[in-house]
Amino acid sequence: EFRRVLFRSGFPGETMAERLKVAEYQYPAIKQMWTAHRWRNQLVHEAHFTLTERQTSEAIKAFEAVLRAFKAL
Repeated sequence: EFRRVLFRSGFPGETMAERLKVAEYQYPAIKQMWTAHRWRNQLVHEAHFTLTERQTSEAIKAFEAVLRAFKAL
């Protein structure tokens, strides 16, 4: 899970958002993660939220780019 990748990489923060903020200075690809992270939160907290195929594809590409940057993929 990406949250663990950030944690094991030593980025400080209590939440995923806090770690992303710190990590994006070193890994610019993380900026792509913000939208995917927001969609994730909407999926978890908003009962009627659904992703389109385009959003799903964009989220997967964002996660892949960041995981490659961390050499975790």
